[in-house]
Amino acid sequence: MESRFEKKKLLYQNQELKAQIASLAVARDRYQQLFEDAPIGYAVFTPNGVIRSENAMFRRLTGQKGTLIGKPLAAFIHSDSQDDFCFSMLAVERQGWCDNVELTFQSATADCIVQFSANRYHEDGELLIRGNFMDITTRKAAEKALQHSQEQYRMLVDNIYDVLWIFELETLYFTYVNPSVRSLLGYQPEEMLERPLFDFFTAESAVVIQQLLVSASQSCQEEGNDGRWVAVQELAASHQDGSTIWIEASMRLIKNPATGRFNILGVNRSIRERKLAAQQLQESEARYWDLVDRSAAAMVVIKDGVFLYANPNITVLSGYAPEELIGQFYLDFVYPEDRELVWSNYINRFTDKTAMMSYEFRVLRKDGGVRWVRITAMLIPWQGNLATMCLLADITQRKEMEEEIRHLASHDALTGLPTLRLANDRLAMYLGVARRHCSKVALLFMDLDGFKGINDTFGHQLGNQVLQQTAVRLLDCVRKEDTVCRVGGDEFLVILNDVYSPADATYTAARIRETISAPHSLEGHEAAVGVSIGIALYPDDSEDIAELIRLADEAMYTVKRTSKNGWAFTSQIEEPNQKRP
Repeated sequence: MESRFEKKKLLYQNQELKAQIASLAVARDRYQQLFEDAPIGYAVFTPNGVIRSENAMFRRLTGQKGTLIGKPLAAFIHSDSQDDFCFSMLAVERQGWCDNVELTFQSATADCIVQFSANRYHEDGELLIRGNFMDITTRKAAEKALQHSQEQYRMLVDNIYDVLWIFELETLYFTYVNPSVRSLLGYQPEEMLERPLFDFFTAESAVVIQQLLVSASQSCQEEGNDGRWVAVQELAASHQDGSTIWIEASMRLIKNPATGRFNILGVNRSIRERKLAAQQLQESEARYWDLVDRSAAAMVVIKDGVFLYANPNITVLSGYAPEELIGQFYLDFVYPEDRELVWSNYINRFTDKTAMMSYEFRVLRKDGGVRWVRITAMLIPWQGNLATMCLLADITQRKEMEEEIRHLASHDALTGLPTLRLANDRLAMYLGVARRHCSKVALLFMDLDGFKGINDTFGHQLGNQVLQQTAVRLLDCVRKEDTVCRVGGDEFLVILNDVYSPADATYTAARIRETISAPHSLEGHEAAVGVSIGIALYPDDSEDIAELIRLADEAMYTVKRTSKNGWAFTSQIEEPNQKRP
């Protein structure tokens, strides 16, 4: 009888092993198919360069039709690129990886330029190198063509598939966008010329661009550096329909000979397919290796909502020892506001028994703290029944960084004031309040008088101090329910919410002029600026946000041309108020 039991046990274990092997085979086949069909060339080779495997795109790049297994990779690399390839292999040997190395492949049809990246790994105890080769021949040809005359440049960039644009480094406004932007982002070129650069990127990419522009600005200070600063970056752009489009932006610093100002030339192309292929490869590989080797992250097993198992890493995440969790209801350790989400996902997990589920929520620590986690959950056999295995990764630091990035994207880095984009959102809300209360909203568009002289005399560093002090003074002149934003340069916008008379705007304008005109203390120096203010009222002047801002801006420029250091209502721009004696 014992022998029969042992046979059944062995039979069950054999069936379970076969199921796992079959699952591994399916995952491997998916990975191999994605590997073969990827739009980027991939090859696996030994440290001495002998090819072990390759995909169809790699064969196309090398101009070969048959398999390349067993052949030396160096045989397909142009002699001009042999040194670069050797140096990249030395980098892989020393640090384990190399990235963005440009090589030229020679083939029977035509040479092509590729961007080469590689990393080393072990497979079955053997050291191998995994390389990817992205065809950048078209991009390099476009960049070379841009060196021709202005007439040839215009003809090329207006018809090229890639999106080309130029924006001023100082103002971040576009001066040229080619028509290809319509197919990439859905905007007309004219629309983009009216809005700043950051309006067309996600908050995360805006921070990346800001860092690149700091580097470009520093490069401007180096004599004769025109054209030497270059950067290639993957960025998430915002389509007109609200979707996100991944692009590869190649940027170069250029100087406008007519104005002497520095611009950024950008060559941009969609990498949506490449991103999708990379994501699919990553997901397939993640599933494959998860079946082979379980992650060392915090892991728990749950059945009927109760912890059956917890590994030691759970203590680092939650503060609880594994034995303290066993037998406890898992929702008791989930942040109250997230319990409905977690329970719903736990129930839905059983409707699709083959796929993994991944999402984010907060957990309660033993010490009362709260941590963000990303959970990856899958059904597994557990003591003859189905249970849910959960891998938990602590993403608290990433969440905190995302919150900081969102703040940076909507606030001016120098003054800390809201940007015009955030001010527009608040203005829309203020107009709704005014309609309900039958009140008004006042827009005070202002520009500092004499600020350029301070920059020329004391330098941009002290000029920035004036802008920072101006921001503080403006906040002191308004109520908490009002908004002060920096439009750009030395221009600011004050939005007075829920006012009932033009006199309220006049009072605030007078107070601003008096406050701003007071001398600024600048590291042992004193400097004074004036302020020209244009005032538009809702609903008196317009009910449209963009029109209100335009009218206030127009009134401000009327004051600046005629009297300066004063203010005028849109309805009275012919007669701005007198300056203070």
